[in-house]
Amino acid sequence: MSLYGVLQTVYRSIVSKSIRHAIYVTSPLPLKKVRAHMIRTLEALAKHDEIYDEEYYVSTVDRHMAKSCNAIAESIVSVFSPNSAIDVGCGSGLLLLALKELGIFCYGLDYSAAALDICRQRGLSVTKFDLEHDTLPFDCKADIAISTEAAEHLPESCADRFVDTLCNIADNIVITAAEPTPSYVGTDHVNEQPKEYWIEKFEARSFKFERDLTYRWSLEWKKNNVSPCYISGLMVFCKRENSSVAH
Repeated sequence: MSLYGVLQTVYRSIVSKSIRHAIYVTSPLPLKKVRAHMIRTLEALAKHDEIYDEEYYVSTVDRHMAKSCNAIAESIVSVFSPNSAIDVGCGSGLLLLALKELGIFCYGLDYSAAALDICRQRGLSVTKFDLEHDTLPFDCKADIAISTEAAEHLPESCADRFVDTLCNIADNIVITAAEPTPSYVGTDHVNEQPKEYWIEKFEARSFKFERDLTYRWSLEWKKNNVSPCYISGLMVFCKRENSSVAH
């Protein structure tokens, strides 16, 4: 176990979740920045599954996605009417579950053992996939590719590989990716980028950024109390020659 794993285990055993949250919320910004720097230093030495463990998904990911997945899924189905969807970096699978309940054939890719275990417990079809090293099977295709809050967890050296993966899966892509923020540092966020960074990469691969649709969904999601992290980083792309999105 790495130093990160040891300290995390000790901290969690001594300080309850509610107190941890209260400490973070009430801490002044300078202290948060110091804390973030220390955590990132430790994360760089940690094993992947020490960072992305069961508590991470239950306490962090599911907390945001549980109140958001139905609205996100309904938006996707209402515009694209997909028969199939692949979620790249699917996490604990709540969005896949919401799509599945709407009659969509869903498949998830993730590298975390904890995430894959939770997905399988929820009856979802998933497979282990390392975006930094694995090659996408040639038959891994769907009507729509999805990725929510995964891009910022990958090193910048993997950004083009991440974009290529999504583009090879489907002609329609929905992603959310954390932008740089001075007041918040997410777990293992190693490549926070402005939207223009990702838009340039997708457009270089002949995918059009659906600006109007992205804006419309942002407004709809806000009304439906979707977690702000998915709203602020939302981008919708369609293959240029096949783009026929209803605005």
